[in-house]
Amino acid sequence: MSRADRRSQAMARVVRGGIAAFAVGMAGLVSGCAMFAKPVAPPPAAVAVPAASAPAASAPDIASVVAALPEPEPRAAPAQASLGAEPQQPPPALPPPPLPAAVQQAFAAAVALQRAGRADEAASAWKALLREHPELAGAHANLGLLHRKAGRLDEAIVALERAVQLSPRQAAFSNQFGIALRQAGRFAQARQAYEQGLAAQPEHAASHFNLAILLDLYLGDRDAALTHYQRAQVLLPEQAPQVQRWVAELKNRKPDAPLALRKEKE
Repeated sequence: MSRADRRSQAMARVVRGGIAAFAVGMAGLVSGCAMFAKPVAPPPAAVAVPAASAPAASAPDIASVVAALPEPEPRAAPAQASLGAEPQQPPPALPPPPLPAAVQQAFAAAVALQRAGRADEAASAWKALLREHPELAGAHANLGLLHRKAGRLDEAIVALERAVQLSPRQAAFSNQFGIALRQAGRFAQARQAYEQGLAAQPEHAASHFNLAILLDLYLGDRDAALTHYQRAQVLLPEQAPQVQRWVAELKNRKPDAPLALRKEKE
């Protein structure tokens, strides 16, 4: 091999070594860039939405808690107009948007406090929740119930009226509102509250029961009272014997007979 050939081979080895070193250096540069790059935050975890076929939770006794879960009003589906088309039935209401998991947890914690009889703590929990989410009708209703049971009728009426405004189709809220108004001596407004609930839910038993008592003992509307007593008998079979006695007493009552107090159904 001539001297020229040996020089050519040596030069080739130097070039190949330089290319390899350049490649290693670039790889280190890319790794270094990755170390100093701003990390990409992982996508937020999706809030689980229960399947449509899952059974609904049973409703609690509203004597202690008005609503166990917040129930936002359903949204109306967007109307689709078409020129020259025949009038169509209104589209069905869309299901309400799911509430954030944190809101549901805070609601459940307040319900647990209220059911445990820890009224002051429950009231504080409802107020804290309402500061962040004043749109929750159930929170207003439960706070109003606590106020009413503590004898704070003015505060109860404010809270329950807000609950009814936010969720006018919930007869349980209107029923509690009616009880508070009756206790405050506002009988005509109490009647309106019960009737609003029954307009939304005609088979709401407690509203028929309480409206009958209001009409009978406080407003003196005998015929209307009989109508609601009789409906309550059908809807509340466990209390039918008691209501039947009240119906018989009302039918036979003399004009100057004293009226016996009756407890509303919560």
